[in-house]
Amino acid sequence: MDVEQVRTFLVLAQELNFSRAAEILNVSQPTVSRTIGSIESQLGGLLFRRERGNSHLTELGKLVLPYFEEIETNAGNLVEVARKYKALEKTPVSVGLMCTIGPERLISLIAKIRELFAGVEVSITNGNARALQEMLNDGKLDLAICGRPKGFDERFHAVPLYQEKVMAVLHQEHPLAARSFVDLDDLDGLPCIERTGCEFSVQEGNFLLEKDIHLDRIFSSDRDDWIQSMIRDGIGMSLMAESAVFLPDLAVRPIPGLPFTREIQMVTVRGRMHSAGIGAVLQAARQAFQVQRQTFTPPE
Repeated sequence: MDVEQVRTFLVLAQELNFSRAAEILNVSQPTVSRTIGSIESQLGGLLFRRERGNSHLTELGKLVLPYFEEIETNAGNLVEVARKYKALEKTPVSVGLMCTIGPERLISLIAKIRELFAGVEVSITNGNARALQEMLNDGKLDLAICGRPKGFDERFHAVPLYQEKVMAVLHQEHPLAARSFVDLDDLDGLPCIERTGCEFSVQEGNFLLEKDIHLDRIFSSDRDDWIQSMIRDGIGMSLMAESAVFLPDLAVRPIPGLPFTREIQMVTVRGRMHSAGIGAVLQAARQAFQVQRQTFTPPE
């Protein structure tokens, strides 16, 4: 049953006159009769008693009237929702964010989206890179902001946003915090809090072992808030991407001998039709992260 059939029924139910209904609908009277007859065939009963000058709803007609009214209301709402979606007035976009990306980056992105496309409604799902790409593939996410040392397979299209180094994160009173950088040899034997959600953890571990550098891993967690709080309390240090550090009272120092730079990318499914909302977020992300590459400074 299409929208025009619904409208024909409702106009006739209001006018109770086939000729007047035809005039309002700008169709012929036989067209109105055929449309009503088609609806009656679908529902299996008469909707109107056709009496000269005294047409009226049958009991079935009265019974289905509120349902037809609801269909018309929902159809109107559907058209308005589609209009707003197309105009980016009320457009939901689901974004996956890699759990090792700090809030500094995300806040700037949300602010840029609000500035450029106020009607885009972003929902954030956190996870590691592997989980996010599977959610993308399954259609549970529209796009993801993440990075993988080995890149992404042919199912995905990735647009680079920014690069950042892996840093040593220390308590402010740690002896190495007084220096402007940390040598690789300085890491040997340091109490370390391991980040189990870090996409570089295996590479870092193998590289340090090759250099005969052994960190004293005293604790591990996939929660950066726990790790950074423990560093702040002097329990140990950690290796983290520079933008992942969000507590202001930590010392963040580069490690010149550590050859790891992670690239964060905006990832979508290759070949999948993208909505205007996805295009809006991508445009905002490019602008937001371009500004951050110039202005972002890790906390001292």
